[in-house]
Amino acid sequence: GLEDLVFPKPQPPQMTLAQAVGQYLGIVTSIEKTPEGGFTILDVVPGGLSDFAGVKTGDILTKIDTYSLKEHDIDRVAAYIALRYRQKQVIKATVLRDGKPHVIQIQL
Repeated sequence: GLEDLVFPKPQPPQMTLAQAVGQYLGIVTSIEKTPEGGFTILDVVPGGLSDFAGVKTGDILTKIDTYSLKEHDIDRVAAYIALRYRQKQVIKATVLRDGKPHVIQIQL
């Protein structure tokens, strides 16, 4: 009968790597790239690493260390950040603000 059917338990959704970047850096980025080949920072988590480092909402993240985001997708960048995070490294985030590049050091 119907009562004998076993329904699979819903699995928690896997965190996307873009969300993982957000978790490590304390930012929410667009998924789509900007014309400059970067990712718009939609939100900065108050008290997070990026907030502390001076990242602002509306900045366009274009580079992590020497990696241009034009050539790399967010998943690859996220994997790199996760690795650096485990090593407690400092990363350099290059953002465009008012069309000018700023390099912001973020201690992971």
